[in-house]
Amino acid sequence: MENCDGIRRRIKISPENEPNERATERKLGPAEETKKSWNVFAMILLSFYALLLYGYLRSPIQPQIPEGFSYIELENEFELNDKLSHGKRIYNLPGAESIVEVDDESGVLITGLLDGRIVKIFPSKSTGEIGAGRVENLTSSTIEIGGQSSRPLGLRLRSNWLYVADAVYGVYRVDIVTGQIEMLVPAEEFLFANDLDITSDENVIYFTETAKDVPLSRIAYIYLGGICNGRVFRYEISSGKLEVMATGLCAANGIQLTEDERSVVVAEGCAYRVAFIELETKETLRTVNLPFAPDNIRMSGDGVHMWVAGSHVMTPVGFRVHSMTWLKRIVMGLLEYQTLFDLASNLLLFEHNVVAKMDPQDGRIIETYHDKGGKLTSDVSQMITLSDGRCAVGSYSADFIVLLDLQ
Repeated sequence: MENCDGIRRRIKISPENEPNERATERKLGPAEETKKSWNVFAMILLSFYALLLYGYLRSPIQPQIPEGFSYIELENEFELNDKLSHGKRIYNLPGAESIVEVDDESGVLITGLLDGRIVKIFPSKSTGEIGAGRVENLTSSTIEIGGQSSRPLGLRLRSNWLYVADAVYGVYRVDIVTGQIEMLVPAEEFLFANDLDITSDENVIYFTETAKDVPLSRIAYIYLGGICNGRVFRYEISSGKLEVMATGLCAANGIQLTEDERSVVVAEGCAYRVAFIELETKETLRTVNLPFAPDNIRMSGDGVHMWVAGSHVMTPVGFRVHSMTWLKRIVMGLLEYQTLFDLASNLLLFEHNVVAKMDPQDGRIIETYHDKGGKLTSDVSQMITLSDGRCAVGSYSADFIVLLDLQ
């Protein structure tokens, strides 16, 4: 009799018979797989919309479209050319936004720089060429009226007094012989002085405030946001009286008195136009739309016309983006200021500089001078006619000024 206990039975367990936890899991049907995919998609979409809402609510400003903002084609008097791209650069003058020439046949130029200094630029000793000589400080970067570095923008010269619109300190004047500084209108009742002009009797100063609640350090918000609360002030030197002459201006920038001194012409940078404002009534007589963002305005060499200088010609794509206020609000809420500034500078603002020759009687644009691609100029802020017949072109950011021959 066989002993069953003595028989060892080896049972081979096949892979099919091995315990498998996966086999116990229930497989999802097609409908359930689709539902799961839609749930994931919904979560992603919800997160995306939450991010957009966060940016929208976090935005420091509410962008708007300036009234009358329009797209201007580069045709007729605005037709593209290269007249602003022939000349020479004078380097080591960063942010020379405004330039004046001393009216004593010395050929000395004066300009304000990014670091706060105001400097004299002498003619070349060897050739006498204006703008090609040594550079000498007229003021230091930290002027006597305060500890913060100044930022001189608009300049005007009357006799030996250089009048300055300073984005940090306000309005003051500097004796160009002694370097003495006299504060006229400290930045207490306004925030961001940009440019100025002075009556022929040298007693009344008209100056612009770009925005009443946004400083120079946040200027991208003004332009991208279409902020229109800039002002024009009137300051009487003899009495010390300060008066608001105009409000609601869109990035008020350059200012120029008309020959009869009955009106001022003001650049509205983020609205791409200039406005003619009658001083007696404080009413806007007319506006002139431009294809570029205007900066400073100065009389031309003939004493009849005005130079309206600016940059960043509006493209069709740019015009559509500027009109999408909801998108700009989201972007401004999501990005830190410096990132936003760099993005706008590199992607939205194309290097295309323009100076328009304008008839101050009716605002008619006679012709324009272009430098598409910044072959010679960059971020153009002003153009003046020099005593040697050439023009000096300033920039609010470049490391140079340009000496231009328009002939």
